[in-house]
Amino acid sequence: GCSHLCLNRPGNHSVCACQIGYELATDGHTCVVPEAFLLFARRENIGRISIENADNDAIIPVTGVKDASALDFDMTDSRIYWTDVKVKAITRAFINGSQVERIVEFGLDSPEGLAVDWVAHNIYWADTGSKRIEVARLDGTSRKVLLWKSVEEPRSIALDPSECYMYWSDWGGQGSVERATMDGTSHLVILAKVGRANGLTVDYVERRLYWSQLHGTPAIEVADLDGKHRSTVISKDIGRPFALTQYQDYIYWADWNSGSIERVEKHYGANRTLLHRQLDHVTDLQVFHTSRQLGWNLCAGDNGGCSHLCLARPGDGSRHCACPTHYTLHNTTCQAPTAFLLYSQRNSINRLIWETEDCPDVPLPIQNLKNVRAIEFDPVKQFLYWIDGRTQSIRRSQDTGSSVGVVVAGGGAVHQHPYDLAIDPYTRLLYWSCAVGDTINVTRLSNGSALGVVVRGA
Repeated sequence: GCSHLCLNRPGNHSVCACQIGYELATDGHTCVVPEAFLLFARRENIGRISIENADNDAIIPVTGVKDASALDFDMTDSRIYWTDVKVKAITRAFINGSQVERIVEFGLDSPEGLAVDWVAHNIYWADTGSKRIEVARLDGTSRKVLLWKSVEEPRSIALDPSECYMYWSDWGGQGSVERATMDGTSHLVILAKVGRANGLTVDYVERRLYWSQLHGTPAIEVADLDGKHRSTVISKDIGRPFALTQYQDYIYWADWNSGSIERVEKHYGANRTLLHRQLDHVTDLQVFHTSRQLGWNLCAGDNGGCSHLCLARPGDGSRHCACPTHYTLHNTTCQAPTAFLLYSQRNSINRLIWETEDCPDVPLPIQNLKNVRAIEFDPVKQFLYWIDGRTQSIRRSQDTGSSVGVVVAGGGAVHQHPYDLAIDPYTRLLYWSCAVGDTINVTRLSNGSALGVVVRGA
Protein backbone atom coordinates (compact mmCIF):
# COMPACT_ATOMS: atom_id res chain seq x y z
CA GLY A 1 0.00 0.00 0.00
CA CYS A 2 3.07 2.30 -0.11
CA SER A 3 3.30 4.82 -2.95
CA HIS A 4 7.14 4.73 -3.04
CA LEU A 5 9.06 2.28 -0.83
CA CYS A 6 8.04 -0.49 1.55
CA LEU A 7 10.77 -1.39 4.06
CA ASN A 8 10.71 -4.56 6.14
CA ARG A 9 11.32 -4.40 9.89
CA PRO A 10 11.94 -7.17 12.44
CA GLY A 11 8.85 -8.93 13.70
CA ASN A 12 7.19 -9.20 10.31
CA HIS A 13 6.44 -5.48 10.26
CA SER A 14 6.83 -3.02 7.41
CA VAL A 15 6.93 0.74 7.06
CA CYS A 16 6.45 3.06 4.09
CA ALA A 17 9.29 5.39 3.06
CA CYS A 18 9.84 8.05 0.39
CA GLN A 19 12.62 8.92 -2.01
CA ILE A 20 14.68 12.07 -1.38
CA GLY A 21 12.63 15.21 -1.98
CA TYR A 22 9.37 13.68 -0.79
CA GLU A 23 7.88 13.15 2.65
CA LEU A 24 5.31 10.75 4.02
CA ALA A 25 1.79 12.15 4.34
CA THR A 26 -0.29 11.76 7.49
CA ASP A 27 -1.88 8.56 6.11
CA GLY A 28 1.50 6.83 6.46
CA HIS A 29 1.42 5.50 2.90
CA THR A 30 1.43 8.36 0.39
CA CYS A 31 4.58 10.31 -0.54
CA VAL A 32 4.09 13.98 -1.37
CA VAL A 33 6.31 16.93 -2.30
CA PRO A 34 6.10 19.30 0.70
CA GLU A 35 5.46 22.98 0.20
CA ALA A 36 8.04 23.75 2.87
CA PHE A 37 10.28 21.81 5.24
CA LEU A 38 12.96 22.37 7.86
CA LEU A 39 16.65 21.95 7.10
CA PHE A 40 18.94 21.23 10.04
CA ALA A 41 22.67 20.89 10.72
CA ARG A 42 23.76 18.50 13.45
CA ARG A 43 27.32 17.32 13.99
CA GLU A 44 27.95 14.81 11.19
CA ASN A 45 24.56 15.21 9.54
CA ILE A 46 22.60 17.56 7.32
CA GLY A 47 18.91 16.66 7.28
CA ARG A 48 15.34 17.71 6.69
CA ILE A 49 12.24 17.59 8.89
CA SER A 50 8.58 17.74 7.99
CA ILE A 51 6.74 20.80 9.24
CA GLU A 52 3.35 19.11 9.11
CA ASN A 53 4.09 15.57 10.37
CA ALA A 54 5.72 15.15 13.78
CA ASP A 55 8.96 13.12 13.99
CA ASN A 56 9.17 12.76 10.21
CA ASP A 57 12.80 13.39 9.27
CA ALA A 58 15.42 12.25 6.77
CA ILE A 59 19.18 12.59 6.56
CA ILE A 60 20.43 14.17 3.33
CA PRO A 61 23.19 11.84 2.02
CA VAL A 62 26.06 14.34 1.83
CA THR A 63 29.60 13.08 2.42
CA GLY A 64 32.49 14.50 4.40
CA VAL A 65 30.51 16.23 7.18
CA LYS A 66 32.45 16.16 10.47
CA ASP A 67 31.02 18.94 12.65
CA ALA A 68 28.48 21.09 10.78
CA SER A 69 27.82 24.42 12.43
CA ALA A 70 25.93 26.89 10.20
CA LEU A 71 23.55 26.12 7.34
CA ASP A 72 21.74 27.98 4.56
CA PHE A 73 20.34 27.31 1.10
CA ASP A 74 19.86 28.85 -2.35
CA MET A 75 16.36 28.26 -3.64
CA THR A 76 17.32 29.20 -7.21
CA ASP A 77 19.45 26.13 -7.88
CA SER A 78 18.27 23.94 -4.96
CA ARG A 79 21.64 23.89 -3.20
CA ILE A 80 22.48 23.79 0.49
CA TYR A 81 25.57 25.40 2.03
CA TRP A 82 27.16 24.65 5.40
CA THR A 83 30.22 25.40 7.50
CA ASP A 84 32.22 22.67 9.23
CA VAL A 85 34.26 23.78 12.25
CA LYS A 86 36.27 20.54 12.36
CA VAL A 87 37.15 20.38 8.67
CA LYS A 88 37.45 24.21 8.67
CA ALA A 89 35.67 24.54 5.34
CA ILE A 90 32.50 25.79 3.66
CA THR A 91 30.80 23.18 1.50
CA ARG A 92 27.80 23.00 -0.78
CA ALA A 93 25.70 20.28 -2.41
CA PHE A 94 22.37 19.90 -4.14
CA ILE A 95 19.38 19.35 -1.87
CA ASN A 96 19.39 15.63 -2.76
CA GLY A 97 22.98 15.32 -1.50
CA SER A 98 24.68 15.10 -4.90
CA GLN A 99 27.74 17.01 -6.16
CA VAL A 100 29.35 17.83 -2.83
CA GLU A 101 31.87 20.63 -3.35
CA ARG A 102 34.12 22.51 -0.94
CA ILE A 103 34.03 26.13 -1.97
CA VAL A 104 36.15 27.72 0.81
CA GLU A 105 38.86 25.71 2.58
CA PHE A 106 41.66 28.19 3.26
CA GLY A 107 42.19 30.52 6.19
CA LEU A 108 39.14 29.44 8.16
CA ASP A 109 39.44 28.99 11.91
CA SER A 110 35.98 28.62 13.45
CA PRO A 111 33.29 29.51 10.86
CA GLU A 112 30.20 29.62 13.09
CA GLY A 113 27.87 31.77 10.98
CA LEU A 114 26.73 31.52 7.34
CA ALA A 115 24.18 33.28 5.12
CA VAL A 116 23.41 33.09 1.40
CA ASP A 117 22.69 36.27 -0.55
CA TRP A 118 20.22 34.81 -3.03
CA VAL A 119 19.89 38.08 -4.98
CA ALA A 120 23.55 38.81 -5.79
CA HIS A 121 24.57 35.13 -5.57
CA ASN A 122 27.14 35.72 -2.84
CA ILE A 123 27.82 33.93 0.43
CA TYR A 124 28.67 35.60 3.75
CA TRP A 125 30.23 33.98 6.80
CA ALA A 126 31.34 34.92 10.31
CA ASP A 127 34.53 33.35 11.68
CA THR A 128 34.72 33.46 15.46
CA GLY A 129 38.34 32.33 15.50
CA SER A 130 39.82 34.76 12.98
CA LYS A 131 37.43 37.54 14.11
CA ARG A 132 36.33 38.33 10.57
CA ILE A 133 33.21 38.59 8.46
CA GLU A 134 33.83 37.72 4.81
CA VAL A 135 32.00 37.42 1.52
CA ALA A 136 32.59 35.49 -1.70
CA ARG A 137 30.71 34.37 -4.78
CA LEU A 138 28.58 31.25 -4.30
CA ASP A 139 31.36 29.13 -5.82
CA GLY A 140 33.88 30.51 -3.32
CA THR A 141 35.71 32.81 -5.74
CA SER A 142 36.33 36.56 -5.31
CA ARG A 143 36.73 36.21 -1.55
CA LYS A 144 36.81 39.48 0.37
CA VAL A 145 37.18 40.36 4.06
CA LEU A 146 34.46 42.88 4.89
CA LEU A 147 34.89 43.41 8.63
CA TRP A 148 37.93 42.73 10.81
CA LYS A 149 38.12 45.85 12.99
CA SER A 150 35.93 46.17 16.10
CA VAL A 151 34.87 42.54 15.69
CA GLU A 152 35.47 40.25 18.67
CA GLU A 153 33.53 36.98 18.41
CA PRO A 154 31.16 37.18 15.41
CA ARG A 155 28.69 34.34 15.50
CA SER A 156 25.27 34.08 13.86
CA ILE A 157 24.70 36.13 10.68
CA ALA A 158 21.53 37.03 8.73
CA LEU A 159 20.96 39.00 5.52
CA ASP A 160 18.25 41.34 4.27
CA PRO A 161 19.14 41.76 0.56
CA SER A 162 16.06 43.86 -0.29
CA GLU A 163 17.13 46.55 2.19
CA CYS A 164 20.85 45.77 1.67
CA TYR A 165 21.76 45.13 5.34
CA MET A 166 23.43 42.30 7.21
CA TYR A 167 23.02 41.49 10.90
CA TRP A 168 25.20 39.43 13.20
CA SER A 169 25.64 38.59 16.85
CA ASP A 170 28.96 39.13 18.63
CA TRP A 171 29.67 37.07 21.74
CA GLY A 172 32.58 39.20 22.86
CA GLY A 173 32.30 41.10 26.15
CA GLN A 174 28.67 41.45 27.26
CA GLY A 175 27.41 40.45 23.82
CA SER A 176 25.75 42.50 21.08
CA VAL A 177 23.72 42.40 17.90
CA GLU A 178 25.24 44.53 15.15
CA ARG A 179 24.40 45.76 11.68
CA ALA A 180 26.22 46.94 8.56
CA THR A 181 25.38 47.44 4.92
CA MET A 182 26.12 44.42 2.79
CA ASP A 183 29.36 45.98 1.56
CA GLY A 184 30.61 46.18 5.17
CA THR A 185 30.14 49.91 5.69
CA SER A 186 27.94 51.81 8.18
CA HIS A 187 28.76 49.39 10.97
CA LEU A 188 26.88 50.00 14.22
CA VAL A 189 25.67 48.18 17.34
CA ILE A 190 21.87 48.02 17.41
CA LEU A 191 21.55 45.96 20.62
CA ALA A 192 24.12 46.06 23.42
CA LYS A 193 24.52 43.81 26.46
CA VAL A 194 22.41 41.00 25.01
CA GLY A 195 24.67 38.15 26.15
CA ARG A 196 24.97 35.27 23.71
CA ALA A 197 22.44 35.83 20.94
CA ASN A 198 22.20 33.07 18.35
CA GLY A 199 20.02 32.00 15.45
CA LEU A 200 19.47 35.51 14.07
CA THR A 201 16.48 35.44 11.71
CA VAL A 202 14.86 38.27 9.73
CA ASP A 203 11.09 38.34 9.32
CA TYR A 204 10.97 39.87 5.84
CA VAL A 205 7.21 40.51 5.93
CA GLU A 206 6.90 42.30 9.27
CA ARG A 207 10.46 43.71 9.23
CA ARG A 208 11.59 42.31 12.59
CA LEU A 209 14.64 40.46 13.88
CA TYR A 210 14.36 37.30 16.02
CA TRP A 211 17.09 35.52 17.98
CA SER A 212 17.58 32.95 20.73
CA GLN A 213 19.11 34.00 24.05
CA LEU A 214 21.63 31.53 25.48
CA HIS A 215 22.97 33.66 28.34
CA GLY A 216 21.17 34.09 31.66
CA THR A 217 17.49 33.21 31.30
CA PRO A 218 17.06 31.24 28.04
CA ALA A 219 14.47 32.85 25.78
CA ILE A 220 13.46 33.73 22.25
CA GLU A 221 13.46 37.48 21.69
CA VAL A 222 12.50 39.95 18.97
CA ALA A 223 13.15 43.58 18.06
CA ASP A 224 12.73 45.99 15.19
CA LEU A 225 15.50 45.94 12.60
CA ASP A 226 17.01 49.05 14.20
CA GLY A 227 17.11 47.33 17.61
CA LYS A 228 14.12 49.18 19.08
CA HIS A 229 11.03 47.68 20.74
CA ARG A 230 12.84 44.62 22.06
CA SER A 231 10.60 42.03 23.70
CA THR A 232 10.46 38.35 24.67
CA VAL A 233 8.40 35.92 22.58
CA ILE A 234 8.73 32.95 24.94
CA SER A 235 10.92 32.03 27.93
CA LYS A 236 8.90 29.42 29.82
CA ASP A 237 10.13 25.81 29.79
CA ILE A 238 13.03 26.51 27.44
CA GLY A 239 16.43 24.96 28.12
CA ARG A 240 19.03 25.97 25.52
CA PRO A 241 17.38 27.23 22.30
CA PHE A 242 20.46 27.10 20.11
CA ALA A 243 19.04 27.20 16.55
CA LEU A 244 16.09 29.28 15.35
CA THR A 245 14.21 30.22 12.18
CA GLN A 246 10.93 31.84 11.12
CA TYR A 247 8.23 30.87 8.61
CA GLN A 248 4.85 32.54 8.12
CA ASP A 249 3.26 33.04 11.57
CA TYR A 250 5.63 30.77 13.50
CA ILE A 251 9.04 30.68 15.12
CA TYR A 252 10.84 27.33 15.08
CA TRP A 253 13.70 26.41 17.42
CA ALA A 254 15.91 23.49 18.46
CA ASP A 255 16.57 22.98 22.17
CA TRP A 256 19.89 21.39 23.14
CA ASN A 257 18.68 20.40 26.61
CA SER A 258 15.58 18.50 25.53
CA GLY A 259 16.73 17.47 22.03
CA SER A 260 13.41 18.71 20.65
CA ILE A 261 12.30 20.98 17.83
CA GLU A 262 9.25 23.13 18.60
CA ARG A 263 7.32 26.07 17.24
CA VAL A 264 5.14 28.90 18.59
CA GLU A 265 3.25 31.79 17.07
CA LYS A 266 5.73 34.60 16.51
CA HIS A 267 3.73 37.44 18.08
CA TYR A 268 2.82 36.23 21.55
CA GLY A 269 4.32 32.75 21.87
CA ALA A 270 0.93 30.97 21.70
CA ASN A 271 0.05 27.54 20.23
CA ARG A 272 3.30 25.84 21.20
CA THR A 273 3.75 22.61 19.21
CA LEU A 274 6.33 19.82 19.45
CA LEU A 275 7.57 18.81 15.98
CA HIS A 276 10.42 16.43 16.73
CA ARG A 277 11.90 14.53 19.66
CA GLN A 278 15.38 13.18 20.36
CA LEU A 279 17.36 15.28 17.88
CA ASP A 280 20.16 16.62 20.03
CA HIS A 281 22.80 19.28 19.26
CA VAL A 282 21.11 20.85 16.25
CA THR A 283 23.34 23.81 15.41
CA ASP A 284 21.22 25.51 12.73
CA LEU A 285 17.68 25.49 11.34
CA GLN A 286 16.31 26.90 8.08
CA VAL A 287 12.87 26.71 6.46
CA PHE A 288 13.25 25.73 2.80
CA HIS A 289 10.57 27.81 1.07
CA THR A 290 10.43 30.57 -1.55
CA SER A 291 9.01 33.07 0.95
CA ARG A 292 12.36 33.03 2.76
CA GLN A 293 14.19 34.22 -0.37
CA LEU A 294 12.19 36.98 -2.03
CA GLY A 295 13.25 40.52 -2.93
CA TRP A 296 15.39 42.39 -5.42
CA ASN A 297 18.24 44.90 -5.70
CA LEU A 298 20.56 46.20 -8.43
CA CYS A 299 22.90 43.21 -8.06
CA ALA A 300 20.21 40.82 -9.27
CA GLY A 301 20.91 41.10 -13.00
CA ASP A 302 24.26 40.35 -14.66
CA ASN A 303 26.07 40.69 -11.31
CA GLY A 304 25.25 44.40 -11.37
CA GLY A 305 27.74 44.84 -14.22
CA CYS A 306 30.62 44.02 -11.86
CA SER A 307 33.55 41.79 -12.80
CA HIS A 308 33.87 40.15 -9.37
CA LEU A 309 31.58 41.10 -6.45
CA CYS A 310 28.39 43.13 -6.52
CA LEU A 311 27.47 44.36 -3.03
CA ALA A 312 24.16 46.19 -2.65
CA ARG A 313 23.82 49.45 -0.74
CA PRO A 314 20.66 50.81 0.91
CA GLY A 315 18.98 54.15 0.38
CA ASP A 316 18.87 55.05 -3.29
CA GLY A 317 19.15 51.43 -4.44
CA SER A 318 22.77 51.75 -5.46
CA ARG A 319 25.30 48.96 -5.71
CA HIS A 320 29.03 48.76 -5.12
CA CYS A 321 31.40 46.77 -7.32
CA ALA A 322 34.01 45.21 -5.05
CA CYS A 323 37.16 43.20 -5.54
CA PRO A 324 38.80 40.28 -3.75
CA THR A 325 40.92 41.41 -0.81
CA HIS A 326 44.02 43.36 -1.94
CA TYR A 327 42.73 43.79 -5.51
CA THR A 328 42.03 47.35 -6.70
CA LEU A 329 38.85 48.47 -8.44
CA HIS A 330 39.20 50.37 -11.71
CA ASN A 331 35.77 51.31 -13.05
CA THR A 332 34.03 47.91 -12.81
CA THR A 333 37.06 45.61 -13.11
CA CYS A 334 39.67 44.46 -10.58
CA GLN A 335 43.47 44.60 -10.81
CA ALA A 336 45.91 42.45 -8.85
CA PRO A 337 48.24 44.05 -6.26
CA THR A 338 51.75 44.93 -7.38
CA ALA A 339 53.53 45.45 -4.04
CA PHE A 340 53.12 42.96 -1.21
CA LEU A 341 54.87 40.61 1.19
CA LEU A 342 54.43 36.86 0.99
CA TYR A 343 55.00 34.62 3.98
CA SER A 344 54.43 30.93 4.56
CA GLN A 345 53.24 28.85 7.43
CA ARG A 346 53.29 25.09 7.64
CA ASN A 347 50.23 24.51 5.46
CA SER A 348 49.44 27.95 4.05
CA ILE A 349 50.89 30.85 2.08
CA ASN A 350 49.68 34.34 2.95
CA ARG A 351 49.87 37.79 1.39
CA LEU A 352 50.45 40.91 3.50
CA ILE A 353 49.96 44.52 2.39
CA TRP A 354 50.73 47.11 5.04
CA GLU A 355 49.34 50.26 3.41
CA THR A 356 45.81 49.34 2.43
CA GLU A 357 42.22 49.97 3.41
CA ASP A 358 41.65 46.23 3.08
CA CYS A 359 42.33 43.61 5.70
CA PRO A 360 46.17 43.55 5.73
CA ASP A 361 46.74 39.78 5.55
CA VAL A 362 44.84 37.01 3.74
CA PRO A 363 45.60 33.36 2.88
CA LEU A 364 46.06 32.49 -0.78
CA PRO A 365 43.65 29.85 -2.15
CA ILE A 366 46.27 27.27 -3.10
CA GLN A 367 45.29 23.67 -2.51
CA ASN A 368 47.27 20.82 -0.95
CA LEU A 369 49.95 22.88 0.77
CA LYS A 370 51.87 20.53 3.07
CA ASN A 371 55.00 21.35 5.04
CA VAL A 372 55.85 24.48 3.06
CA ARG A 373 59.58 24.98 3.46
CA ALA A 374 60.46 28.02 1.32
CA ILE A 375 58.69 30.39 -1.09
CA GLU A 376 59.64 32.64 -4.01
CA PHE A 377 57.74 34.86 -6.45
CA ASP A 378 58.23 35.41 -10.16
CA PRO A 379 57.21 39.04 -10.90
CA VAL A 380 57.30 38.49 -14.65
CA LYS A 381 54.83 35.64 -14.99
CA GLN A 382 53.14 36.23 -11.62
CA PHE A 383 53.80 32.69 -10.41
CA LEU A 384 54.41 31.70 -6.81
CA TYR A 385 56.97 28.91 -6.18
CA TRP A 386 57.36 26.84 -3.02
CA ILE A 387 59.07 23.74 -1.68
CA ASP A 388 56.72 20.97 -0.60
CA GLY A 389 58.42 19.28 2.34
CA ARG A 390 56.12 16.26 2.19
CA THR A 391 56.91 15.25 -1.40
CA GLN A 392 60.37 16.93 -1.52
CA SER A 393 59.34 18.75 -4.67
CA ILE A 394 59.22 22.32 -5.99
CA ARG A 395 55.76 23.43 -7.08
CA ARG A 396 54.19 26.57 -8.48
CA SER A 397 50.82 28.27 -8.80
CA GLN A 398 49.25 31.63 -9.49
CA ASP A 399 48.00 33.50 -6.43
CA THR A 400 44.43 32.65 -7.41
CA GLY A 401 45.19 28.95 -6.95
CA SER A 402 45.10 28.22 -10.69
CA SER A 403 47.78 26.68 -12.93
CA VAL A 404 49.22 24.47 -10.18
CA GLY A 405 52.13 22.34 -11.32
CA VAL A 406 55.35 20.58 -10.39
CA VAL A 407 58.61 22.24 -11.46
CA VAL A 408 61.10 19.86 -9.81
CA ALA A 409 59.78 16.42 -8.91
CA GLY A 410 60.80 14.89 -5.61
CA GLY A 411 61.60 11.33 -4.58
CA GLY A 412 62.65 8.69 -7.09
CA ALA A 413 66.14 7.41 -7.58
CA VAL A 414 67.69 10.89 -7.47
CA HIS A 415 66.72 11.45 -3.81
CA GLN A 416 66.47 15.22 -4.16
CA HIS A 417 65.69 17.21 -1.04
CA PRO A 418 65.13 20.90 -1.97
CA TYR A 419 65.84 23.18 0.97
CA ASP A 420 65.72 26.76 -0.36
CA LEU A 421 65.13 28.51 -3.68
CA ALA A 422 65.59 31.82 -5.51
CA ILE A 423 64.51 33.14 -8.92
CA ASP A 424 66.50 35.23 -11.39
CA PRO A 425 63.70 37.00 -13.28
CA TYR A 426 66.05 38.27 -16.02
CA THR A 427 67.63 34.98 -17.09
CA ARG A 428 64.43 33.07 -16.23
CA LEU A 429 66.29 30.59 -14.06
CA LEU A 430 65.38 28.93 -10.75
CA TYR A 431 68.22 28.28 -8.29
CA TRP A 432 67.60 25.78 -5.50
CA SER A 433 69.70 24.08 -2.88
CA CYS A 434 69.66 20.37 -2.08
CA ALA A 435 70.28 19.45 1.55
CA VAL A 436 71.21 15.81 0.82
CA GLY A 437 73.50 16.40 -2.15
CA ASP A 438 74.96 19.58 -0.65
CA THR A 439 74.50 21.31 -4.00
CA ILE A 440 72.96 24.36 -5.62
CA ASN A 441 71.06 23.42 -8.77
CA VAL A 442 69.65 25.39 -11.69
CA THR A 443 66.35 24.77 -13.50
CA ARG A 444 64.75 26.64 -16.39
CA LEU A 445 61.49 28.37 -15.47
CA SER A 446 60.16 28.04 -19.00
CA ASN A 447 60.02 24.26 -19.21
CA GLY A 448 61.39 22.88 -15.91
CA SER A 449 64.47 21.37 -17.56
CA ALA A 450 67.56 20.92 -15.38
CA LEU A 451 70.69 22.87 -16.34
CA GLY A 452 72.89 21.15 -13.77
CA VAL A 453 74.82 21.91 -10.59
CA VAL A 454 76.54 25.28 -10.15
CA VAL A 455 77.89 24.76 -6.63
CA ARG A 456 78.87 21.51 -4.94
CA GLY A 457 79.90 21.27 -1.30
CA ALA A 458 83.23 19.91 -0.21
